[in-house]
Amino acid sequence: MKFFFKIFTTTFLCIGFIFSQSFDGEVSFGDISFQIKDFHIGGDFNNSPEMQDDKFNGSFDIGLLKYGFSDIILSGDVSSYSERGRLKYNFSGPEFDLENLKINLSFDAPNVWEATQLIESASSKELKLVKNEIEFSVGKIKQYFGASGSIDLNERNQMVEFELDKAGYLINNLNANLIIDSNNRSMFNILKFKTEANNISFEFNTDNKIPELEKAAFQVLLQNLEIKIPSEVYENPKFKEVADYLNITSGRFRIRQIDLDLSYLNGRKSYLKGIIDTQFGKANIDCSFILEQEIDISDMEFEYFKIELNNLSRPIKNFIQVWENENNISFKRQGNTILVDLLEFDDIKNLQQLSPFKQYTGTVNRAEAAAEDAVLSALKANAEAYAMEKFMDTGRKSYPTNPFDGSSVDGYKTTAELAARSGNTTLDSGEWTYTASSSTAGLITHKRNDDSVWSWTYSSANTASGQADNRGYFGSREISKSNKKEIDQLSFDNEPDVTEIHTTISNIYNASRIYYQNLGKWPSNINNLHRAGRLRLKKSIKSNWIFVLELQNKEGTITAISTKKMPGGEDKIIIFDVVSRKFTGYGSSD
Repeated sequence: MKFFFKIFTTTFLCIGFIFSQSFDGEVSFGDISFQIKDFHIGGDFNNSPEMQDDKFNGSFDIGLLKYGFSDIILSGDVSSYSERGRLKYNFSGPEFDLENLKINLSFDAPNVWEATQLIESASSKELKLVKNEIEFSVGKIKQYFGASGSIDLNERNQMVEFELDKAGYLINNLNANLIIDSNNRSMFNILKFKTEANNISFEFNTDNKIPELEKAAFQVLLQNLEIKIPSEVYENPKFKEVADYLNITSGRFRIRQIDLDLSYLNGRKSYLKGIIDTQFGKANIDCSFILEQEIDISDMEFEYFKIELNNLSRPIKNFIQVWENENNISFKRQGNTILVDLLEFDDIKNLQQLSPFKQYTGTVNRAEAAAEDAVLSALKANAEAYAMEKFMDTGRKSYPTNPFDGSSVDGYKTTAELAARSGNTTLDSGEWTYTASSSTAGLITHKRNDDSVWSWTYSSANTASGQADNRGYFGSREISKSNKKEIDQLSFDNEPDVTEIHTTISNIYNASRIYYQNLGKWPSNINNLHRAGRLRLKKSIKSNWIFVLELQNKEGTITAISTKKMPGGEDKIIIFDVVSRKFTGYGSSD
């Protein structure tokens, strides 16, 4: 913003210099555009005159191509003495219009669908050349954008107001056809596709707060999408099996309508309404949720989320019935309409609980952890059996140098086997290995299906100081490498993740320092920071933690106390010392 301020101020100061060090006026344009009308090109083309087969016939037409801006009004004033500038603006653009686009091509080439089948069958059958025709047309493509607002710039702060009247993208009557050998037709048609945003407004003052969106409306519309698949593809057994299940008859796939409307009001509340109508069935969606700005989307709180399903194809009906039986759940029905209220299941209130993937991955990782525990238990039992055999033979216990010796673990690979691999000397998913760091110690390693790598320390040394034996040691599970798909597993070992709350406390302290610099006093609570525009907390943080600020003379503490809603339990305490910058208490090593 500072860079923008300098550019803006410099530009207006230059204008002001011409007009006696100040300027107050208006600039307007009715239309600034580039335009092409009724463009046509067509004929026969031959890349090689010696080869008559290497030619094609085609044409390219455009009814209208236009790009530009319209209704541009800029007004304002600038003073070089006070280094202040004001600007009001109104404009439409960039706008893009394309009408009556047509492309037609005709050429000789092999049948692409037959070629695909030959590749699958590895046949050496020679393909004959047939006539291929491509027909592509678009009735209209339109991109539009219209906005208004104001900018007030000075040395102290910058105030920006922005109103987006309308912005969107529109496609009408898109048709694409591939005709092979005069009668084999593949088709892709869209009657209408539209995305639009309107009535978006926000304002912000860079001196005291970040932009806040007050209202907005969005729409996505798709009408009459149809895809026709050629018989060579449709009659393929693999494709036909899937097509029959999804009710794709005669190789035609249809989406009658997708119409979704999202409105955002009062800076927090949203409504989603929509229709999804396909040949598989029709869904009516009605949803309301609250999403505070500057919080994680996972904290989205639903007020209601209802879906009506009707006109379902038989395979989809059968699938729903099987799912209901397997999960012991029965959806409400009204005639042939299935009524689904997502918030009735498992007290679903937020987006995290609605995510089946998160539930699935959590279950999978706990299952993998349990399987790892079983392997470690087997290794420990094997080591103890080995030690007992040594005691019977020698009168002294001893553990095996390699914990996998004498055991049978699926996926175990020796370091020699890994080194002998071509191009990949690391573990694959599901594999185990042991890497010795000395004659009596090393690391047990396992790679999970999500590619995270977990390890356990192992020792066969005698740690006793006297004559007794205290042989062998298996360490606890630790993550040695992760692709960040599942750090959630740490909760399996009851290790609290306090990274987020530590970051929040640090943000509170930084905001408190700025508060002190501006007002000459320290905040007594986080509400002081919130009213000053210095702090915004996620809703989950505010509901899970209470913050106590005891700050004075650049000393003091910030204490976080957990509430009943905190998953880790109530009355957990984290203390941040502003002098040492250290955290103590819940989840801290100290």
